[in-house]
Amino acid sequence: MTSLETNRKRRVIFYNLVELLVKRELKVRYRGSFLGYLWSMLNPLLTMVVLSFIFTHLMRFKMENFSLFILCGLLAWNFFNQSLLIGVNCIVNNASLLKKVKVPISLFPTVTVFSSLVNMVLALLPYFVIAIILKLDLTFNVFLLPLIIIPFVFFTLGSIFLLASANVFFRDVAHSLEPVLMIAFYATPIIYPITMLPAEYRGFLMYNPMSHFVSGFRDVLFYGEMPSMPTLIWIYSLAIGFFIAGFLCFRKLSPKFIYKI
Repeated sequence: MTSLETNRKRRVIFYNLVELLVKRELKVRYRGSFLGYLWSMLNPLLTMVVLSFIFTHLMRFKMENFSLFILCGLLAWNFFNQSLLIGVNCIVNNASLLKKVKVPISLFPTVTVFSSLVNMVLALLPYFVIAIILKLDLTFNVFLLPLIIIPFVFFTLGSIFLLASANVFFRDVAHSLEPVLMIAFYATPIIYPITMLPAEYRGFLMYNPMSHFVSGFRDVLFYGEMPSMPTLIWIYSLAIGFFIAGFLCFRKLSPKFIYKI
């Protein structure tokens, strides 16, 4: 068997394992739940309802289709937030399996991202239903959404590679992640448009990676526009940079994982 055939066989096995473990992850996540996969759709919807009520009725913020504006941001944020909170422990939580079976360690961060991706795709369904009900002008630019999702997946996977590697050696990483993400949520234009900020503060959002991904989601889903070239450049640069940095770090440290878990 040639090296090319061996590599191809390994890739097929890896993809099959990812598919199998993603299905297992989703079954375990919703096991014992009456609504099951519907929670993937209900969670962002319930959050959207609460935030829309607060901003439109209590804070008197006026914006057409504000609920959909929020939901666009929540779809992107929930995918990222869920992936990181589960992914940061993906090596530590699978310690017993890693000690018994020889599997590619990169399998576990990959499974985490793709199981969260399934949830995000399911959550898109009620978004389109609400958009049709509210008569939002959905254009053919909606089909450009994969241009945002694909780099977003690689950016998130790279982030998990970094965090999961660090968490093996310093368990405080997992404990500190949730409050850090809470701060990042309010520092990302999810529940408010960028134009609400004073001009002198808007530049700071450029340093928040999630601002660019949320903007890309909104351009396609809410405004029905092709994402601007600066947005695409930022998105793909972040995706490539984080994925390469995360993967190289993960690959270098992974031989030491078994001694720390």
